[in-house]
Amino acid sequence: MNIVGYHTKTGGNDWVELAKHFWHNGWVLVFFALINSNIGSATAAVNNCSRVLYAMGRSGSLPAVMGRVHKRHHTPYVGVLFTVIASCIVSVLAVHKFGDAVAFGVVGTLFTVLAIIVYMISCAACIGFFRGEGREHHHLVLHVIVPVLGILVFAAPLYAQYFSLDKLFSYVLTYPFNWGGIGAAVWVAIGVVLTGVMTYAKPEALDRATRGFGGEVYEGPPA
Repeated sequence: MNIVGYHTKTGGNDWVELAKHFWHNGWVLVFFALINSNIGSATAAVNNCSRVLYAMGRSGSLPAVMGRVHKRHHTPYVGVLFTVIASCIVSVLAVHKFGDAVAFGVVGTLFTVLAIIVYMISCAACIGFFRGEGREHHHLVLHVIVPVLGILVFAAPLYAQYFSLDKLFSYVLTYPFNWGGIGAAVWVAIGVVLTGVMTYAKPEALDRATRGFGGEVYEGPPA
């Protein structure tokens, strides 16, 4: 089935169309469940992203303005505003480029690829941590075998659904969803380059950011 054509036919509301077909008037419950899920997901995403921007602003990994908090509400309002505005810009550009029926799928592909890569990196980091700073608690099964299995579990669907060594994104991901895969690859490349630059230019800021992701609170002024 042509995925783009199907999304266009249903207006991007695949779940609602499915509910109408099998559950008739019960589709309303599915619709409200989707609204609730979207609001919850959006709230969690903004909360998570703004907290990361705040921590990186405080550590000096990002401009210090990101580390500001609201005088009255004590929330990282700069990070929140940046996240909301950036998300709106990405959404509007995606809809303008691909149409509202498939824009969500393109953007979702990008973030799904990135999320899987982040989980794989986390598994690899676990191996490194418990062979380094956490070596006093090192356990072969929990801290080596299990993370390796985790990487393999994530790598299989990542490769099967999004990659092909023969033609990369053009074969597995058809237009316009290949834009999501290409965007994810570019974003990872940017992250690798910035990390390399910071390793030499601002190693102390990178170290504070790393410890911040581990739960430690940096109380000093931004670098």
